[in-house]
Amino acid sequence: MVQPGRATSGQRSGQETDLTPDVATFATAASRAGRVGVAMRSTGGRPIVDRPSLLALATPDGQTCVLDLSKPGVLGPLADVLRDVTVVGHDMKAPLMHLAHHLGVEPKAALDTMLLWKLRDLGEHIDDPKFFNLERARAEAGLSSNDNARAGTGVQREHETALAEARDVLRIADCLREEIKQCGLDEVAALELSLLSLIAQMELAGVPFNRVEWASVVGAWGAEAALIKKRFEARGVNIHNDKEVRTLLGQEGIIVPRTGGDALAPFAHVPLVQDLVRFRSLHGFVAGPGKEVLRMLDENSRVHASLHQLGCATGRMSCSRPNLLALPRDNKIRGCIQAPPGKKLIVGDYNAIELRVLADFTGDERLVELFQQGRDPHTETAMHILGVSPDAVTKHARNRAKAINFGLMNGMGAASLVTYALENFGVVMSLEEAEEYKRKYFEHYVRVQYWHEYVREEKPDGLRTASGRIRYFGEPNQYNAKLCTPIQGTAADGMKQAMVLLAPHLKRLGAQMILAVHDELLVEAPEEHAEEVKVLMRDCMIAGMKKYVPSVPIVVEPKVMSRWEK
Repeated sequence: MVQPGRATSGQRSGQETDLTPDVATFATAASRAGRVGVAMRSTGGRPIVDRPSLLALATPDGQTCVLDLSKPGVLGPLADVLRDVTVVGHDMKAPLMHLAHHLGVEPKAALDTMLLWKLRDLGEHIDDPKFFNLERARAEAGLSSNDNARAGTGVQREHETALAEARDVLRIADCLREEIKQCGLDEVAALELSLLSLIAQMELAGVPFNRVEWASVVGAWGAEAALIKKRFEARGVNIHNDKEVRTLLGQEGIIVPRTGGDALAPFAHVPLVQDLVRFRSLHGFVAGPGKEVLRMLDENSRVHASLHQLGCATGRMSCSRPNLLALPRDNKIRGCIQAPPGKKLIVGDYNAIELRVLADFTGDERLVELFQQGRDPHTETAMHILGVSPDAVTKHARNRAKAINFGLMNGMGAASLVTYALENFGVVMSLEEAEEYKRKYFEHYVRVQYWHEYVREEKPDGLRTASGRIRYFGEPNQYNAKLCTPIQGTAADGMKQAMVLLAPHLKRLGAQMILAVHDELLVEAPEEHAEEVKVLMRDCMIAGMKKYVPSVPIVVEPKVMSRWEK
């Protein structure tokens, strides 16, 4: 038997060396080190249904251990050690899920070299997940590609490759931590690493759906989309063919170079255009998350979507297979997410959080004052931009004000604002109205205008959020992205901090975060603890955001629900 730290590369003669050391001896060494490099292999890419097959471990002083996880009880004393050390690996979410779900082990801390690399990369390659692979990480850290570890055959080669990875991630982590420190990213790195295990737990828990109701909504929306499609076909047009659609629009006097939202914005009041926009919304839902959810529901009617905590360059999370963060804000759809018997959903969302971040970030006196006095920003906009008296602000006027506030803060032009208002709030406005709203908005919020002018004229190369997160801009003309970065990014910082603060309280009460949708957090809790969780959620969400947005009040009013609804 090879002793810890004595594993050798595959023997060229074809004989295989036993790479399994004395587990108790390695457990002692790992416990003493307090930090262990990890490499895991599994039977597939879905940690819920696929099983871990091999675990390679290494200590900073070079001692190693490789275990065949198909054997029951193989971890032995290592199980307790892994719960009490920091595990280090590359792309650690899946290994953490495997450890918790299949082996009952939840390490006290995890360090993911891929997460650190993404932070240090400053958002430059965030849209290319394949960029952050282990081989490139090795090269960045000045390590060889470990060709020797691949010289063996069969099981020996697999073991050696995994052991090389477990050793290398420790060295990669040391390099990255130094670079993180040099870039002033220590605080945000600590935040993201604290969140990592929570994301793994959320994905394991999944989101509960009412299967029957979801199928009914998908069917109804699909039927409505089919009717609109038939109306176009009756006029000899394939609604999916851009050229044919433009020809039909031309017959109605609408001449556009393409049929995207911005091009159609000036004609949002035309029934034919409204039909087209409505079809795309319906079809996008049915063909995307509608069918994906039905396909991915497990036997307990739960969906275990893939959550990506650094899915966006701003620091926002993203989601795939299916994208539950992009569900339409429709009660018929969201209401299909329902707590199972004996449980409740506690739903908390930040009130106008990006506008509050904007007020804090720009120091705009009027924005700061209205929040400090507890006034509603959308009512204010209806009054000052739309010219509506306070007692005459209808729901329609408020929705129009919402579109103005959220659209213009992110640098939308008039045409984009028209499209945004229609698609997100059902508000029809003309191009002329949008231009007038924009003029009045910046006259009223002067420091917001200054911020927009700074970005437009100075074209900063990089911007930070309140946590210190940096986003680098390789091209000078990314105007809208630059405006969004410190606002959306700081809101993401606050939400993530809130989740970290809330997690230990939920664990004590048998509750679990299941979804974080930008400014909204969903928790599933035992019915008897729902009210206590509601109070804890409010306090932690306020405290988490207040850390990064100190100058204005943070408002969160969670609700206990049986289903996710507004």
